[in-house]
Amino acid sequence: MLLILFVSIFIASTFAQTPVYQAPNFHQIVDFNKTAYAGTWYEISRIPNFIEFNEICSAATFEYNEPL
Repeated sequence: MLLILFVSIFIASTFAQTPVYQAPNFHQIVDFNKTAYAGTWYEISRIPNFIEFNEICSAATFEYNEPL
């Protein structure tokens, strides 16, 4: 009985990590406006995860630095 339980848990965990879809083919944005992207971005929605435990009203600030 325990063998069946362990085998089924092993199989379930193996298939849980296998994607059943084709990964999207990403392309580089040619006319990306870096200055419009720079600034403070506020989080309006997110999927809960361990790193952001009990974190609310998150914000990220991006700056554009001219290449040297």
